[in-house]
Amino acid sequence: MATHMNTTKTILLADDEPDSVAMVTMRLDAHGYKVIHARNGQEAVAMAKREQPDLILLDLLMPELNGSDAAALLRQDVATRHIPIIFLSAIAEALDVDRTFQAPNARWMLPKPFDSKKLLRLIEQVIEQELSPSNRKP
Repeated sequence: MATHMNTTKTILLADDEPDSVAMVTMRLDAHGYKVIHARNGQEAVAMAKREQPDLILLDLLMPELNGSDAAALLRQDVATRHIPIIFLSAIAEALDVDRTFQAPNARWMLPKPFDSKKLLRLIEQVIEQELSPSNRKP
């Protein structure tokens, strides 16, 4: 596991399902991540701009602004376009996956329900790949 190098990375979890939020938050807390939570896409965009998390876990189906549209807004903003996004969804096949995965920072999908070990492995992989000094944007 790569958590040995975890210098308290912050993860923004955008999901409107309380059970999912509780489970993911508990697992990430236990592995040393700081978790901040948004209940919808609008909150996620605002929090990403304000908090500058290291990674965003973004549910695709949320009220007010869905995950795909929230990702598009995050891509357009110079302050947030560098933040890697992992999409979470129970119905990924019903959404516009081509549009969702256009951005280089948003190319990972984890279908719900997912195993928390698989989630942790993917988070660690993305953080290692995207946040390594050679990949940092000035």
